Amino acid sequence: MSEHIPDGLSPAGRDLRAYTDELRPRHRVVRNIEGEWVLLAHDLVVQAALDHDTFSSGVSRFLQVPNGLDGAEHTAYREALDPFLSAGALAEHEPAFRRVAVELVAAPG
Repeated sequence: MSEHIPDGLSPAGRDLRAYTDELRPRHRVVRNIEGEWVLLAHDLVVQAALDHDTFSSGVSRFLQVPNGLDGAEHTAYREALDPFLSAGALAEHEPAFRRVAVELVAAPG
């Protein structure tokens, strides 16, 4: 993939969603200040999501389960974890989630 990397573009102090929305009409792929590739085109995001051989999630030096795994290994861990993340399993925690969300939205900055 050899797409244009915009020179001097930095999201410092800007809303990241608004920034990428601004870039999207002119760029399909950009590189952020950490040197990571950011896909801005829907078709590229779909391609990356479906092709774990080319676009591996296993890039961190720290194991991230399941999101740092690919293919069948990711699927196996998702199947094991999903019951613990169902609406029913999380229902008892909803008041705490709502309290934290309200506090975060109300926090300055």
